[in-house]
Amino acid sequence: YANTRCSSRISMLLRKKSYEELLSTTSKEETFAQLEDSYYGPIVEHSKEFFSFSDSIYKDLNKTYNWLSDIIPPTLNPIIQALNLKFEINELKDILNNIKQGNTIQDIKFIESEELKLKLESVKDFQSFIAAIEGTPYSISFQNKTLDNLNEINTSLDKYYIENIINVISSIKD
Repeated sequence: YANTRCSSRISMLLRKKSYEELLSTTSKEETFAQLEDSYYGPIVEHSKEFFSFSDSIYKDLNKTYNWLSDIIPPTLNPIIQALNLKFEINELKDILNNIKQGNTIQDIKFIESEELKLKLESVKDFQSFIAAIEGTPYSISFQNKTLDNLNEINTSLDKYYIENIINVISSIKD
């Protein structure tokens, strides 16, 4: 069932010729025009700037992972959950960047736990952020760190993500 459902979506993927055509474009407008007749057409239609297009592609990837989690056998669902951590970790990084730049925390979209999401929505500074993530698997990445260590924190979060995926995949017996 899952293979059939995924195979039916293969037509959405860009072909080698499409990539070659995209590589030969010379402007953003030309690139978006190339994508208008593809799966990405509706995204291009609503996102004519790079960052809004990038955000929309990112949201579409999250939507695809969620779709996959609905159709795959339950024994494989932990893999999709592990992949979905990417979105949660990137959300944490965005919050940290906002704190460092003195910006208010924007709409939090990709945090799975409602409790953690509520805590993060009330974060005002680095200390309240640390308090919000206390007790989560992410908290180890912040031990003895400050915002001055943001690169180390980001690397530690990325390492956690990769190690988690490896552990989940190796634990699947199916």
